[in-house]
Amino acid sequence: MFEGSSPYQQIPFQFSLHVQDAPYQKPHKIAHYSWIWEGSEGKGGERDPREELLKRLKGLLSKDGSIIVYNATFEKMILKQAAKVSPQHEDWLRGILDRFVDLLEPFRAFHYYHPDQHGSASIKSVLPVLTGKGYDDMEISNGGMASTEYMRVMFTEEGAKDRSKVLKQLEEYCGLDTMGMVEILGKLKGIAKAPKIL
Repeated sequence: MFEGSSPYQQIPFQFSLHVQDAPYQKPHKIAHYSWIWEGSEGKGGERDPREELLKRLKGLLSKDGSIIVYNATFEKMILKQAAKVSPQHEDWLRGILDRFVDLLEPFRAFHYYHPDQHGSASIKSVLPVLTGKGYDDMEISNGGMASTEYMRVMFTEEGAKDRSKVLKQLEEYCGLDTMGMVEILGKLKGIAKAPKIL
């Protein structure tokens, strides 16, 4: 579809970023930044979104602090592939990769587990267990659906009429992923500080 891409390759077209300052002070401030690729002047997705995505992330991520992600291996792979077609961002990307913290790890290693996860460490299983929030009532509720709906509204004439509605739903879905990580991290901190009962 784009120069420098291959069949079945995952191309990032949006991000959600929650930035938390001074996490150990209360009340702490959380800023939310969201972006989704709308193509040339919002008319369609004919241009490659990867360069713009990296440029915007570079402008939003500070020079220090942890970058918390869910499934760091996947997130790093997507960003490295994007930087290959946008090499002016490669040095910056290399400079931030060591700051990634994988929130999946404590669940994958069973440091925390609840039977309602049903053996899954995915954020879709962990978030409802720890926070009571989830994806069930969302119009777009998983990554596969997000990709399919984005392609439909950006690259088909039939889907164009739903574009603004679906782009809003995509931003809500992506936003829950990152706000969910903020809340999961907060719950884990609370559990770690709780007195142990012997």
